[in-house]
Amino acid sequence: MGCPGACPIENKEESKQIDEALKNEDEPTNPKTKKFYALLAIIFIIVFLFIFLGVKWIYPEKSIITERMEYNGFEFEKIAGLWHTEWVNNDQSYIITLRYNPKEVEEVPVFGTITETFNQRNIYLSFDPTANFSEFKYTALANSELSLSLAKAFGKNPIAACIKNKTNACADRPIVNCETKNKSVIIVSANGDPAVLMKENCIILKGAELDILKSADKLLYTWYRIMYPIPIPLEELQVSNFVNPNDNSNTDTPQS
Repeated sequence: MGCPGACPIENKEESKQIDEALKNEDEPTNPKTKKFYALLAIIFIIVFLFIFLGVKWIYPEKSIITERMEYNGFEFEKIAGLWHTEWVNNDQSYIITLRYNPKEVEEVPVFGTITETFNQRNIYLSFDPTANFSEFKYTALANSELSLSLAKAFGKNPIAACIKNKTNACADRPIVNCETKNKSVIIVSANGDPAVLMKENCIILKGAELDILKSADKLLYTWYRIMYPIPIPLEELQVSNFVNPNDNSNTDTPQS
């Protein structure tokens, strides 16, 4: 099986756009201080613990359901701003908790496919340590959602990584990007229009601010077999910044 849950139908005509864009990416020029990275680590841990412990720990007396919906046979309930549904795998029940419901992420396009090389125990969650300062809190949120599902529901081992070694924050972290062979990598890039890009052993998630969570949730709903998006071939990308994690310009997004 080529991914933790369900993969889109594989298109054999692979595009070279991801490789070319990553080889020619511009080098960022605003490195952050050690103090900032310590703060980023603290934010990541707090967000992860919040999602891990769940809203029932924060609201022990009663979880107030503010909205309900049904999607592809799954019942969703909105509690404290997050959407919850029950998912069963191998007779084991899990409560999925994500920011957006499936209906809210239907328009997030999925480009390309991954291959069997992505199906590994370790999955590297990689980010650009020299990206814009404002992106990091959203990167942390997306990585928290991904880490929880990968570890608890899919039995994977998420590992924090950097796409390049340009700062002290990455000195002791694995350096993993789309050019890294034989490793499963998800690059979270909190800029541009929301989109999910897949090629071989690499996935890139795009989206400015909270839109990055739409891309993360679209990927997870696909793996949970709650959504079944038909992938758009990579060669149909109309612009290059979807495949360049450091490009912050706007895009004309094809719709799925």
